[in-house]
Amino acid sequence: MILILSLPWHSGIPHNTLKSDIYDGYHIPENAMVVANIWAMSQDEDIYPNPTDFNPERYMDHAEEDPKNIVFGFGRRQCPGNELADRSIFILVTSIAATMNITKVKDTSGAEITPSLDFTSGFVSRPEAFSCEITARSDKAVRLIRQMKVATE
Repeated sequence: MILILSLPWHSGIPHNTLKSDIYDGYHIPENAMVVANIWAMSQDEDIYPNPTDFNPERYMDHAEEDPKNIVFGFGRRQCPGNELADRSIFILVTSIAATMNITKVKDTSGAEITPSLDFTSGFVSRPEAFSCEITARSDKAVRLIRQMKVATE
């Protein structure tokens, strides 16, 4: 038996129940596979109004729950690498933001092309590929990037 539930204490990978239980009036049998629907949890409009809108400011005043509380799993099944992943992404994003300009590409008439909000399906969902223009903000940024490339080779 497979159950897909939006429970705040199960991670997005499959788990088996050790004993039968009743949750919100539903009987969950022993040894049932349970998979939390993290996508549905992250799209809950009671917690995240207009969840598909790009609005980073929504987390500034902590009015909305931080999605990293669900994307890395929950409780004792939480990903042990979540802090490393969070800090690595922070360093990457701030480095790019400090040295690059990222803009929309333009069509042949010069009008900006807005990427669609389409996502892949599967165990790990990500935005579909889209085009953008990335340019260094200065010659100093170009030299820094080249130095980093040499250091990693």
